Amino acid sequence: MRHQPDFLFSDSVASFVGPHEIHVTVDAESTDPVRFRALCHSLGVKALAIANETPGGVTIPDLLTASHGKCTSAEAIERMIAIAGALRAANMQVVREKIETVPWHPYAPGQSHAMPSQTYFESHIGLHTQGQIPDISDLGLPGPLYISRNSDSTTGKIFATYRNYHSDQHSFQNEVANIAKTLTGHGLLLEKADVEFALYDDNIRHDQDWLEAYT
Repeated sequence: MRHQPDFLFSDSVASFVGPHEIHVTVDAESTDPVRFRALCHSLGVKALAIANETPGGVTIPDLLTASHGKCTSAEAIERMIAIAGALRAANMQVVREKIETVPWHPYAPGQSHAMPSQTYFESHIGLHTQGQIPDISDLGLPGPLYISRNSDSTTGKIFATYRNYHSDQHSFQNEVANIAKTLTGHGLLLEKADVEFALYDDNIRHDQDWLEAYT
């Protein structure tokens, strides 16, 4: 039986009320996407098919659930565990369980402590590039941007992910604002540049091959 993460024993974390987004990822190679979508529909969650692109032209697929809403962090954990349990009960291989929330969450650095394990700040920046993967390697950004495509989008919507495992809330928000300004200045129209705190990620190395391809 799966146990809740230890941090939920802190009342201030467990009782925090705010937006939470839950993603449960299954093994893309062994999972029938049609069956996965049908099960997600029955669970009331969205099914996402993402193509993670590397600079060398290799595509790494991801198949995951997406659900979001305003609740306590304890309720988000319970919901994540329930979704993962339903997928496992259907003999699907769960490879990652993750919860994202607002950057001012009491567990996030910048409040009273350093970055906890299994957490990080993240931003997903939507790009309007007519379906073409942009070359953004020489723009002087504070770190690499990891490019993905939404495989379900008829336009192959492209977005860039920026992560920081060591920053604090305000520093990260400033970094994202500067990235957005730089991208806009180079003619890459932004759809959004959100700022999120990965409250929990039980397999932080799940997409390591994708990330390391940019180093």
